[in-house]
Amino acid sequence: MASSPVHAAPDRANPQQLLGAARALVPHIIASRDEASRRADVLPETIAAIQAAGLLRAFQPARWGGLELDPRHLFDLQNVFAEHCLSTAWVFGVLSVQSFMLGRMDPLAQSDVWGNDPDALVSSSFAPVGRVTPVDGGYRISGRFTFSSGSTHAKWAVVGGMVPPDDARPAPQMRLFLVPMEDYRIDRVWDTFGLRATGSNDLVIEDAFVPAYRHGVPLLDQMPQGGVAVPPSHLHGQRVAAAARHLGPVRTLSPAMALCLRFVDLSPGHRRGTRRAHRVHRLHARKAGCVRLGRFAR
Repeated sequence: MASSPVHAAPDRANPQQLLGAARALVPHIIASRDEASRRADVLPETIAAIQAAGLLRAFQPARWGGLELDPRHLFDLQNVFAEHCLSTAWVFGVLSVQSFMLGRMDPLAQSDVWGNDPDALVSSSFAPVGRVTPVDGGYRISGRFTFSSGSTHAKWAVVGGMVPPDDARPAPQMRLFLVPMEDYRIDRVWDTFGLRATGSNDLVIEDAFVPAYRHGVPLLDQMPQGGVAVPPSHLHGQRVAAAARHLGPVRTLSPAMALCLRFVDLSPGHRRGTRRAHRVHRLHARKAGCVRLGRFAR
């Protein structure tokens, strides 16, 4: 297993330097992907190396030392990883997007996460399966939250639940709740073929208290009031629907296409100048090619 490379932090205003930092990590990612597949989780050394390069600050607010990167540049960084290890690219994208979500929440919640550790990471499981009970000062939440990719590398998680109706709200409403790792356990149930090293395990929460300022209302461009008012940045001030159009491909189409193109480049019989799109189109009809692609997508 390769040792973690050490890199100086890139110029935060220079996308080309960020790309260079990502490409410098590729030899480590290639050397560690078999062990990551065996463990069904991206290695801690890999996440540490990506953090040391400053790349996991892509969507973090600038006031916490983040880059507030244009989503298109994040796609480029993710695709560098996806060409060599789709699991690493997936986890990088997921953990990056949670910084975007946290950047839209109450400043007090952001301070809880980043105040003492600006490098702290947040995982997620947004499906509103949590059992939520309103209490004085906040909520109590319990449940099993699935598919929390990269959760072993995070100190916090954002999970979903339905708040029951009350006098002011006649119907249940979905909310997101920010929970520290001390309030949940990770159940290692992830054992798959593709995306094997994403560590998309379950989070189990048993009657955890969540202060009111650590919850949010998704999809309605509303977040709870409280703390010190901080004007949102251009990135974090986007409407949720508009942001989703940019951020959705981070977790799906962008890395998948990068993987396909890399696979075509490495396929037997590939000739310089061959149209990649034509070869990708033909690939789906070949059973053997699909099996090989699945094995490549670890």
